[in-house]
Amino acid sequence: MIKTIDVSHLNSRQIEEISNLIKLFENENQLENSQSKHKNYLSDSEDKSSINNDNLAERIKQRFKDIDNVEIPIIERDQIRPLPNFS
Repeated sequence: MIKTIDVSHLNSRQIEEISNLIKLFENENQLENSQSKHKNYLSDSEDKSSINNDNLAERIKQRFKDIDNVEIPIIERDQIRPLPNFS
Protein backbone atom coordinates (compact mmCIF):
# COMPACT_ATOMS: atom_id res chain seq x y z
CA MET A 1 0.00 0.00 0.00
CA ILE A 2 1.47 3.31 -1.09
CA LYS A 3 0.55 6.45 0.79
CA THR A 4 1.14 9.98 -0.43
CA ILE A 5 2.37 12.64 1.97
CA ASP A 6 1.71 16.29 1.19
CA VAL A 7 5.03 18.04 1.86
CA SER A 8 4.26 21.35 0.15
CA HIS A 9 4.18 23.22 3.44
CA LEU A 10 7.46 21.73 4.78
CA ASN A 11 10.97 23.07 4.39
CA SER A 12 13.75 21.03 2.75
CA ARG A 13 15.18 19.87 6.09
CA GLN A 14 11.80 18.49 7.18
CA ILE A 15 11.35 16.75 3.84
CA GLU A 16 14.80 15.19 4.18
CA GLU A 17 13.93 13.91 7.67
CA ILE A 18 10.72 12.34 6.38
CA SER A 19 12.63 10.71 3.52
CA ASN A 20 15.16 9.29 5.96
CA LEU A 21 12.38 7.90 8.16
CA ILE A 22 10.72 6.25 5.17
CA LYS A 23 14.03 4.65 4.16
CA LEU A 24 14.54 3.45 7.73
CA PHE A 25 11.11 1.81 7.81
CA GLU A 26 11.69 0.20 4.41
CA ASN A 27 15.04 -1.21 5.55
CA GLU A 28 13.49 -2.57 8.75
CA ASN A 29 10.72 -4.19 6.74
CA GLN A 30 13.23 -5.81 4.38
CA LEU A 31 15.25 -7.09 7.34
CA GLU A 32 12.17 -8.60 8.98
CA ASN A 33 11.17 -10.28 5.70
CA SER A 34 14.68 -11.66 5.25
CA GLN A 35 14.79 -13.02 8.80
CA SER A 36 11.35 -14.56 8.40
CA LYS A 37 12.40 -16.31 5.17
CA HIS A 38 15.58 -17.55 6.84
CA LYS A 39 13.63 -18.95 9.81
CA ASN A 40 11.20 -20.68 7.47
CA TYR A 41 14.09 -22.15 5.50
CA LEU A 42 15.72 -23.50 8.64
CA SER A 43 12.52 -25.02 9.97
CA ASP A 44 11.81 -26.64 6.61
CA SER A 45 15.29 -27.97 5.91
CA GLU A 46 16.70 -29.04 9.27
CA ASP A 47 15.59 -30.20 12.66
CA LYS A 48 16.08 -27.29 15.07
CA SER A 49 17.47 -29.53 17.80
CA SER A 50 20.30 -30.67 15.53
CA ILE A 51 21.23 -27.06 14.83
CA ASN A 52 21.79 -26.40 18.52
CA ASN A 53 23.49 -29.67 19.43
CA ASP A 54 25.74 -30.55 16.50
CA ASN A 55 28.89 -28.81 15.44
CA LEU A 56 29.30 -27.53 11.90
CA ALA A 57 30.92 -30.71 10.59
CA GLU A 58 28.08 -32.86 11.91
CA ARG A 59 25.48 -30.53 10.44
CA ILE A 60 27.16 -30.74 7.02
CA LYS A 61 27.25 -34.54 7.24
CA GLN A 62 23.55 -34.62 8.16
CA ARG A 63 22.74 -32.34 5.24
CA PHE A 64 24.33 -34.69 2.69
CA LYS A 65 23.60 -38.06 4.32
CA ASP A 66 20.73 -38.91 1.95
CA ILE A 67 22.80 -38.37 -1.21
CA ASP A 68 24.43 -41.56 -2.47
CA ASN A 69 28.16 -41.82 -3.16
CA VAL A 70 29.08 -38.61 -1.39
CA GLU A 71 31.83 -38.79 1.17
CA ILE A 72 33.29 -35.75 2.83
CA PRO A 73 37.01 -36.34 3.35
CA ILE A 74 38.81 -35.34 6.52
CA ILE A 75 41.23 -32.53 5.77
CA GLU A 76 44.73 -32.86 7.17
CA ARG A 77 45.76 -29.76 9.07
CA ASP A 78 49.00 -28.41 10.43
CA GLN A 79 49.46 -28.28 14.16
CA ILE A 80 48.58 -25.05 15.90
CA ARG A 81 51.55 -22.74 16.07
CA PRO A 82 52.70 -21.44 19.45
CA LEU A 83 51.61 -17.93 20.36
CA PRO A 84 54.19 -15.24 19.59
CA ASN A 85 56.13 -13.69 22.47
CA PHE A 86 56.39 -9.93 22.01
CA SER A 87 58.51 -9.23 25.08
